[in-house]
Amino acid sequence: MKQPIIPDAGKRAAEKMFWPGSLGDRDFTVLVETAASGGFNTMAISPLAIHRLLQSGRCVDDILAEAQEKNIKIMQMDGVSSWAPIHCPASAPPGIQARFAFSARQCLDMAKSLGLQSMLIAGAFEQGALPLDVLVKAFADFCDAAAERHIDVDLEFVSFWGIPDLPSAWEIIRQAERPNGRILIDTWHLQKGSNDFERDMRLLASIPAEYIRYLQIADAPAASAGVSLYAEGRFRCFPGGGVLDIGRMVQTVATGGVRFVGMEIFGKAIDELSPSDAGQRCADAVQPYIQMLRSTYEEI
Repeated sequence: MKQPIIPDAGKRAAEKMFWPGSLGDRDFTVLVETAASGGFNTMAISPLAIHRLLQSGRCVDDILAEAQEKNIKIMQMDGVSSWAPIHCPASAPPGIQARFAFSARQCLDMAKSLGLQSMLIAGAFEQGALPLDVLVKAFADFCDAAAERHIDVDLEFVSFWGIPDLPSAWEIIRQAERPNGRILIDTWHLQKGSNDFERDMRLLASIPAEYIRYLQIADAPAASAGVSLYAEGRFRCFPGGGVLDIGRMVQTVATGGVRFVGMEIFGKAIDELSPSDAGQRCADAVQPYIQMLRSTYEEI
């Protein structure tokens, strides 16, 4: 079974997308129902979720059919770290190690089998563990392997990890010079993970629109509440619950390239919601930013 093709409608193509990482380790059926309850037509899936579904005896057609019954296209593989020579630090919690336990080839082949359009990758190693030239080559090689399967690669910079901020991620993409190599912007990581937010905002404004197609949104309190990604990330919240300058960040990338926007919330803000309420809450929270993007595109 093939997934439906979502046409590239150009500047006005921004739409909401569901990233299920917010719901932790819940069953795939629950994730699909959550997305459907919010009216999402696209969603991501992790390598671990795919592996578990296949191990349970379900086939690729079964997975795609369940999503399509709810009018949902599985768009992206979310959470690949094996593109880099170090996949995951030994100190990572068991759940994180399980999430990143798949080789680059396994991830690429799973993504191809499901007809995914993008792979969201991150550097889940400790800061300073790998030099820039090694990361540039690894990223370029992974992009080439993905291109053979007609898949784009979106690099996410992640606070506390090996590629922690926008400048470090953009330098890898810039030097690799791969046509299918792009960058995902997460408002939480962009502001909370920056040691010079104004510098990073200037850099963000300079990045050509075609390099930014996916945008994740979350707010955060002013004060740091943890000393690791896992501790700090539990305080991600819906827009309005924190102090991040989300509107400014969205306006900065509203130059025609962003096609998919969604929430990525962890912790109490979403854990206490039922799946259907979580889906609707995510949809309601993202809609103003969809409108902001579309309004800006119409002015360009």
